[in-house]
Amino acid sequence: MVHMTFTTLVFDIRNELRIAANRSSEKAENSLRNSIDEHVYARASSGEFRTGSLKNSVDSTVENDGDEIVVSVFNNTEKMTQDYPSVDARFPQDNKDNIVLWLNDGHRGIWDYNATNFIEHARDAINISFETWLKQALMQRGIKLIS
Repeated sequence: MVHMTFTTLVFDIRNELRIAANRSSEKAENSLRNSIDEHVYARASSGEFRTGSLKNSVDSTVENDGDEIVVSVFNNTEKMTQDYPSVDARFPQDNKDNIVLWLNDGHRGIWDYNATNFIEHARDAINISFETWLKQALMQRGIKLIS
């Protein structure tokens, strides 16, 4: 591809990086899902949480922010398929906003649930692999990378 101006070259490079980031975000989502399987659902004590709702809520966004492309991977509570009711009338009847933190950080109260740190485990796995995923996505688009 021939670029007549520097501006069109930069535009095409940013576009290719955005496409590669979108493909890489799918792999990052899978890392979070795997971490949920390994650190939350694998626990015997997670029986009542092993509905798939937490895993099904995994989502990501890719945003262009000036010179940066920001990839965010998270649990989207709007995609959760199960309500998490409160046993105490003083608290909300749906704890979707709290359940991610309770399962990650642990919870003390009517029942105790030890921290799983599934978010941190996923973040570490993503940080290790993201550059490789990005390079692979760019190469799939026909962009040769020289190390």
